[in-house]
Amino acid sequence: MALSTTFPCDAASVGKILSELKSLGAEVQGDDRSGKLVGNTMMGHFEGTYEHDGTSLTLSITQKPALIPESFLQGRLDELARKFGGEA
Repeated sequence: MALSTTFPCDAASVGKILSELKSLGAEVQGDDRSGKLVGNTMMGHFEGTYEHDGTSLTLSITQKPALIPESFLQGRLDELARKFGGEA
């Protein structure tokens, strides 16, 4: 299981997106180019990755809490894409 979205994103927006992910409970392990996201919520443990190539950002969830549907998480990824970069 890997959920992912790639969207246009400039370097200035990466920090904003990482801050948003932190506010959602993610611990960011990496820099403004790539890294890992890990965290625990009331629903369980999650993990993911991010990679910025200079013009686009890819966010992926590689492990999700069992009780959270994939469709919900994909919707959250797509929401971040619209908020910070454009359409997913």
